[in-house]
Amino acid sequence: MLTYAITQAGPEPVTVEEVKLFCRVDSDEEDTLFPTLISAARRQAEHNTGRVLRSSRYDVFCEGESGVVEIAITPCTELHSVTVDGVVVDSALYAFTPSSNEISGIATPARISFLNGYPTEQKSIFSIQAGIATVEDAIKTWILVKVNTLYEQREAFAIGQNYNILDHSFIDGLLDSQTIFGGF
Repeated sequence: MLTYAITQAGPEPVTVEEVKLFCRVDSDEEDTLFPTLISAARRQAEHNTGRVLRSSRYDVFCEGESGVVEIAITPCTELHSVTVDGVVVDSALYAFTPSSNEISGIATPARISFLNGYPTEQKSIFSIQAGIATVEDAIKTWILVKVNTLYEQREAFAIGQNYNILDHSFIDGLLDSQTIFGGF
């Protein structure tokens, strides 16, 4: 069983300044609200596309895995270290294959395989790097629109009123070309 924890995260794909410009906000009164809305919109975009949208370092914890360990974080670009039962494993004892970042077609997960029968049934921690180096403008635009929607309708969310829910629209279509299909 694999569990994930983010240990370091890069900047959000859009800044508070970009959001304020897009939302036509001139004051600084909402500056503490916007980071929360940006994070929520980015997480939804990640969920919709199946891709990590900011460079992040993850610790992947597993116990009882043997042979090849598959990590379903896309794109998983680098393996920093492997620790088994608290001991750092020499990089000569394992091989790492990054996940594919295929947008058209089915993505493949990152794979870590131990060489020469190294025991893997113990508690292991894989420290990996994942995330897109440069977020496409279509995704940034989608995030800006979602943040603006959350901002403009924040009072409706707070008091539980119905709000304008859009089904798969032009805006959601901006993510289509960036979505990895197939899942893990």
